[in-house]
Amino acid sequence: MGLGQPQSSPRLRLGESVRANASRRTTKLPSLKVIGLAIIAGHRMRKTSEEWAEQKKLKEALVKKMQEMMQGKQWKKAKRISTG
Repeated sequence: MGLGQPQSSPRLRLGESVRANASRRTTKLPSLKVIGLAIIAGHRMRKTSEEWAEQKKLKEALVKKMQEMMQGKQWKKAKRISTG
Protein backbone atom coordinates (compact mmCIF):
# COMPACT_ATOMS: atom_id res chain seq x y z
CA MET A 1 0.00 0.00 0.00
CA GLY A 2 2.73 2.39 -0.86
CA LEU A 3 2.16 5.73 -2.47
CA GLY A 4 2.16 5.74 -6.21
CA GLN A 5 1.46 1.98 -6.54
CA PRO A 6 -2.03 1.08 -7.70
CA GLN A 7 -3.80 -1.39 -5.45
CA SER A 8 -4.87 -4.54 -7.33
CA SER A 9 -8.19 -6.05 -6.53
CA PRO A 10 -8.57 -9.70 -5.44
CA ARG A 11 -10.57 -10.39 -8.60
CA LEU A 12 -7.74 -9.24 -10.80
CA ARG A 13 -5.28 -11.48 -8.97
CA LEU A 14 -7.67 -14.42 -9.26
CA GLY A 15 -7.97 -13.84 -13.00
CA GLU A 16 -4.20 -13.78 -13.34
CA SER A 17 -3.85 -17.10 -11.55
CA VAL A 18 -6.52 -18.68 -13.77
CA ARG A 19 -4.70 -17.58 -16.90
CA ALA A 20 -1.39 -18.85 -15.50
CA ASN A 21 -2.94 -22.24 -14.77
CA ALA A 22 -4.53 -22.39 -18.22
CA SER A 23 -1.15 -21.95 -19.88
CA ARG A 24 0.27 -24.81 -17.78
CA ARG A 25 -2.48 -27.20 -18.86
CA THR A 26 -1.02 -27.76 -22.29
CA THR A 27 -0.31 -31.44 -22.76
CA LYS A 28 3.36 -32.22 -22.69
CA LEU A 29 4.56 -35.18 -24.71
CA PRO A 30 6.47 -37.79 -22.74
CA SER A 31 10.21 -37.73 -23.18
CA LEU A 32 12.15 -40.49 -24.85
CA LYS A 33 13.52 -41.50 -21.44
CA VAL A 34 10.01 -41.93 -20.01
CA ILE A 35 8.90 -43.96 -23.03
CA GLY A 36 11.97 -46.19 -22.74
CA LEU A 37 11.40 -46.74 -19.03
CA ALA A 38 7.75 -47.63 -19.69
CA ILE A 39 8.78 -50.22 -22.30
CA ILE A 40 11.37 -51.73 -19.96
CA ALA A 41 8.86 -51.84 -17.09
CA GLY A 42 6.28 -53.55 -19.31
CA HIS A 43 8.83 -56.14 -20.40
CA ARG A 44 9.86 -56.83 -16.79
CA MET A 45 6.22 -57.16 -15.69
CA ARG A 46 5.48 -59.62 -18.49
CA LYS A 47 8.57 -61.69 -17.65
CA THR A 48 7.70 -61.72 -13.95
CA SER A 49 4.12 -62.68 -14.75
CA GLU A 50 5.28 -65.65 -16.81
CA GLU A 51 7.67 -66.78 -14.06
CA TRP A 52 4.90 -66.41 -11.49
CA ALA A 53 2.56 -68.54 -13.62
CA GLU A 54 5.21 -71.28 -13.84
CA GLN A 55 5.71 -71.21 -10.06
CA LYS A 56 1.95 -71.37 -9.52
CA LYS A 57 1.67 -74.46 -11.73
CA LEU A 58 4.57 -76.11 -9.90
CA LYS A 59 3.00 -75.36 -6.52
CA GLU A 60 -0.36 -76.79 -7.62
CA ALA A 61 1.36 -79.97 -8.83
CA LEU A 62 3.27 -80.33 -5.56
CA VAL A 63 0.14 -79.78 -3.47
CA LYS A 64 -1.74 -82.35 -5.54
CA LYS A 65 1.09 -84.88 -5.15
CA MET A 66 1.27 -84.25 -1.41
CA GLN A 67 -2.50 -84.75 -1.04
CA GLU A 68 -2.27 -88.01 -2.98
CA MET A 69 0.54 -89.18 -0.70
CA MET A 70 -1.42 -88.22 2.42
CA GLN A 71 -4.49 -90.11 1.16
CA GLY A 72 -2.31 -93.15 0.41
CA LYS A 73 -0.90 -93.11 3.95
CA GLN A 74 -4.38 -92.86 5.43
CA TRP A 75 -5.54 -95.74 3.23
CA LYS A 76 -2.62 -97.94 4.32
CA LYS A 77 -3.20 -97.01 7.95
CA ALA A 78 -6.90 -97.87 7.72
CA LYS A 79 -6.06 -101.14 5.96
CA ARG A 80 -3.59 -102.15 8.72
CA ILE A 81 -6.13 -101.40 11.44
CA SER A 82 -8.87 -103.42 9.74
CA THR A 83 -6.60 -106.46 9.08
CA GLY A 84 -4.72 -106.24 12.36
